[in-house]
Amino acid sequence: MRRTASIEEKFELIASGHGIAVVPRRVAEAYSRPDLVYRQVMDTEPVETCIAVAENRRERRVRDFVEIAAAVGIFLAVNTLTMDLIASALGDGARWRLIELLAERPRSVGELAEMTGLRQPQTTKHLRTLAQAGLVTVFPLGQRRVYAIETRPLAALARRLRDLADIAEAHAGERDVITRYRAAIDAESALAERGRWADGRAFSFERVLSAPPEVVWRYWVDRDLLASWWAPSSMTVTDCVLEPEPQGRAILDYRDAEGRRYRSAGRVRAAREPESLEFDLSVFGEAGEILFTGHYDVALAATEEGTALWLGLTITETEVEAVPYIAGIDTGWHQVLDNLASAVGADGRDRTGLDNEKSDNEKEVRR
Repeated sequence: MRRTASIEEKFELIASGHGIAVVPRRVAEAYSRPDLVYRQVMDTEPVETCIAVAENRRERRVRDFVEIAAAVGIFLAVNTLTMDLIASALGDGARWRLIELLAERPRSVGELAEMTGLRQPQTTKHLRTLAQAGLVTVFPLGQRRVYAIETRPLAALARRLRDLADIAEAHAGERDVITRYRAAIDAESALAERGRWADGRAFSFERVLSAPPEVVWRYWVDRDLLASWWAPSSMTVTDCVLEPEPQGRAILDYRDAEGRRYRSAGRVRAAREPESLEFDLSVFGEAGEILFTGHYDVALAATEEGTALWLGLTITETEVEAVPYIAGIDTGWHQVLDNLASAVGADGRDRTGLDNEKSDNEKEVRR
């Protein structure tokens, strides 16, 4: 269907047999006409969705459209758009006051204008916006136009807000991470009065991973696998390598969502596959100066569950400007080791699936 200038023109084209349209049910009710049929498709929040089609249109083509539209999620898009309209309409203080007044009882335009202190043309304009969002309905009563509230969109908005609150509660730990990081920066700033202020600071981390040491080892020394976990979720790895040999390269570069780059490089001291890895990594400032250097020891040991990982980190060559980096070490390494645990766990499941498939194929061949 070609782009139309108004809803009325769109429905005129549909009635003449040129296309069909997905519309909120409230729109269908507002533009009822005998030569159009509105077929309800599904009940999705915040409004029921239907399609508008010419009365004599063939049923098979309508069913085909419904199946295709449902497959690509067009109905969700329509209802998302409607929710945007509701939120936008309620985002104005004057319109919110009108909704509050109409929640008590239906009121005329003049009454609403008097109670809000708005001029009648302003009041009418705001009410028209609320009507377009499905929040109010107008009843022409002779010379008067009385508006009444529609509760279904408000109930749908309330449900959506409850859903968002539940999601936020479920991810409250993400906010806690930021809060702890901010507190750590404040605490470290109080200590960072001169260079070498954090030299000798040591950290250690432990994880039990659901994959054998051979698999975990690959996630440390394979470039692509290393990139899949060696940065917090808010960052994007742009380059990384740990070459498992003495004097092998150690590199970690990543960037944040604002495009700022974070660079670090060093050398591998020792590597014993698949048991241990020892390397140094210096973090650089914007001018290429070393902000601090970390000495890392990684140990892997086989267990019944898979692999016990131990990571030790000791800080040297610390500059005052390293405060935000030092403050983020504990939180950051907990996050990336969680990433590693998820990655090797998924790898283990994939490998189990492949092993089972291989076993089934071998059994089939023997038959």
